[in-house]
Amino acid sequence: VVVVSPDAIQLFDLSGEPQELSKIFVEWDLEAAARGGFRDFMSKEIFEQPSAVRDTLHGRVNTEGEIVLDEMRLDPEELRKINKIFIVGCGTSFHAGMVAKYAIEHWTRVPVELDISSEFRYRDPVLDQQTLVIGVSQSGETLDTMAAMNEAAMLGSKTLVVSNVMGSSMARAADAVLYTRAGPEIGVAATKTHTAQISALLLLALYLAQVRHSLYPSEVSDIYEEMLRLPEKIEQVLTSDAAIEEVAQSMVEVK
Repeated sequence: VVVVSPDAIQLFDLSGEPQELSKIFVEWDLEAAARGGFRDFMSKEIFEQPSAVRDTLHGRVNTEGEIVLDEMRLDPEELRKINKIFIVGCGTSFHAGMVAKYAIEHWTRVPVELDISSEFRYRDPVLDQQTLVIGVSQSGETLDTMAAMNEAAMLGSKTLVVSNVMGSSMARAADAVLYTRAGPEIGVAATKTHTAQISALLLLALYLAQVRHSLYPSEVSDIYEEMLRLPEKIEQVLTSDAAIEEVAQSMVEVK
């Protein structure tokens, strides 16, 4: 129970006992929620893809060159015991998982299954303590994905969430969380959040390969360095925006 007054915010449990409030620092500002000279938010967020991917990938290695995921609350030994992975999501989050499936299986040799979140519980999936369930949700509040993750946790699986919102419900409930750093999403159609999700999931796949020793350290380092070049490559594509728009306009009436 939260009590909000002009002077304070108080938190109580259901028996009325005061609870400690934990602070979460959000690096978003008013400028991030403005159009910034673009004609609409979707255009703005399309052109923010390089920075979203760059911020999601940046600073993820330690001084030894190993990938470090700050909110990875799962012990490496637990991850080495994983023999099956499920990825659940809705819409573009599901499609980001489709890309991740190829990378995880290729780099770790662990089989991966994909599920639309709303279908996951009802097909009675085979889950146990050696299963990792990855929930992908931009907001971390997608109800179907949250329910799928709760089902996985109830059946004893390890759970990991990829989310863009710090302190979201799914992030708090999961065993581990990997945050994308795409900034606030204003446009309805996913753009920067989708490419940031793919980047985060590829980073996770590489991390799993590192802790499971399915790739040599030099291979992990080389792939990570190549991933760091992605923002520049996206920028190169975006310089062709006028030509892309011209092609799109020419196809508007095509049936």
